Amino acid sequence: MSETQSGNNAALESTIPLPGTPEPSNPDPSPVGVAIGTPTSHHTTSNQHGHDPRVQSDSNNTMEQDASAPPLHPPPYGAAVSTISPYVPMSPQASSTGGRWIAPPGETDTPSFVWPDAPDTDVADNDKAREPTYKPTQAFKAIVGYEKTTIKESEPVQRPQPPQPSSSQQQFKGEAAGLAEEDAHKVLKAFVGKKLCYGKRPVEEMEIKDVAHSSAVHYSLETFIECRTTKRVHRPMRGETYPLHRKDLTPSGVWQVENPPDQIWAVDEKSIPVPNTSTIETCHACGGKGFNKCFRCKGRGKTTCKHCKASGKKGSNPCPYCHGNGRQRCFRCNGWACISCSVCEGYRKLEFYIQITSNFKVKQGDYLHNPGKKFPAKLLKDVDGEMLFEEENQMVSPLTTFPTQDVNTQSQQLLQKQLSVKTERVLLQRHRVKGIPIAEVSYTWQTKDGRYWVYSMDKRVYAPDYPHSCCCCRCVIL
Repeated sequence: MSETQSGNNAALESTIPLPGTPEPSNPDPSPVGVAIGTPTSHHTTSNQHGHDPRVQSDSNNTMEQDASAPPLHPPPYGAAVSTISPYVPMSPQASSTGGRWIAPPGETDTPSFVWPDAPDTDVADNDKAREPTYKPTQAFKAIVGYEKTTIKESEPVQRPQPPQPSSSQQQFKGEAAGLAEEDAHKVLKAFVGKKLCYGKRPVEEMEIKDVAHSSAVHYSLETFIECRTTKRVHRPMRGETYPLHRKDLTPSGVWQVENPPDQIWAVDEKSIPVPNTSTIETCHACGGKGFNKCFRCKGRGKTTCKHCKASGKKGSNPCPYCHGNGRQRCFRCNGWACISCSVCEGYRKLEFYIQITSNFKVKQGDYLHNPGKKFPAKLLKDVDGEMLFEEENQMVSPLTTFPTQDVNTQSQQLLQKQLSVKTERVLLQRHRVKGIPIAEVSYTWQTKDGRYWVYSMDKRVYAPDYPHSCCCCRCVIL
């Protein structure tokens, strides 16, 4: 680099205020990012406030291009350019964060930045090209209590010791009265009346001999749990005031940070930053420039035409897509060879902080006690029963005094199973006991004995051996 260019670079960089440096009273009116040696007629005179009149600032320190102002003229392709940025509009409000890089407006045939690693020739246009993934490679400051937290999602963190279950007295409701013989007969008549394949004569002539009552018991347990993971994440530093990490203050532990669910008994995921864990870092994707090389044209600003395969012709006529040139402006960067950094959004710096993610889930378990061996248990699933017991608390105790001992045993086993995972914190539990009435009805028709069952609160019928079923099917009304 010549002495003249070196001096110009130093003068250019001196116009960028350092963080916390007051604005000069008469700043250089040249917009930052204009190529060294560009004619002065291409520079834009600053307004009375001392910044580029084509830049507007909002309260969040973001700048947008004024459409009414004339665009900046890029330098000729291949000319020496500033290594700071091809187009960096600055304002006094944004100087403390280094300014936001904004893509130049419109299109151009002369890229605004020469990438040293760009290919020597234009690459083929590829509309399926995707931006590369930028992963942080720098070492981060250690945060007390989160020393092992990285940019990857951690394993679920071990929960604190669960509280003791409630010791409330368990009281069970009595079962409903049984089904009378007359009612059992009426239920079967209604059932047969809905079946085209069932003859009505047997139900009219049969004699009910006996109705035996029993109850199936359905026990269910639900546990609303939370799992927590940690991760070091980032977001663009848009000029807000950040509560930076202080070494004299210890951040709250993983399970000490309040992150309640938005709705109980609902599967959900919710993330929250940990206070006093923020650090400000230079963007790892762009190195603090605010822009990256265009991934579609590889930093050339142009691509070869895919329609004519760079020949410039379609048959004997000029290619209508590239106008016979065989190459065209990059559709991604409009010829500028640069795109705004997708990681920092052009703001150059990132806020890194520890994020806690809570996963809320509902664990379910149940047990069905069926006293009748000849009645299929599968018919008892998802049927109405009478609520005999219900309890909801942060922690519930297993059943101990229910008349059916198998139900007490299964209650204890289900509770132990749902509390066995040491990374799941219990937020709420509830268990229920439902009694499902079952009536076994014995009858006689033409000296032949038979039976059917009436079950559930809505009186469903199971009659596998009903006479005069012409299609030989075993129908169950639902």
